[in-house]
Amino acid sequence: MSAKGTIKGSGKNFAGRFTPKEYSVHLYGTLDPPLPPFSVSEAILQYNDLAHLGETYTIAITAPSFVGEALLNLKLVNAGGAELTITGVLDNPLTEKIPVSGTARWFWA
Repeated sequence: MSAKGTIKGSGKNFAGRFTPKEYSVHLYGTLDPPLPPFSVSEAILQYNDLAHLGETYTIAITAPSFVGEALLNLKLVNAGGAELTITGVLDNPLTEKIPVSGTARWFWA
């Protein structure tokens, strides 16, 4: 399943908002290394189960998550192995592709 939304960040922090089905969920997290400001106005969240959008996720390092140059690709994996991905085209490209790791938490709005 997929949902449209937005995501933006700067430094170590990022935030997103998505609308799976008729719900609204917010995503807050941290990234390492710190990044210059970035945003994606038309991000796509891929998920298998709506119930997974209320858990803490670790952004996987093994299947590299990255931000830049023109794209964002975050792979999120929870403790049970469920995976989510967030992809999109950056509103303003960065000068380089930066591999990232971090954590994220979903909240129902």
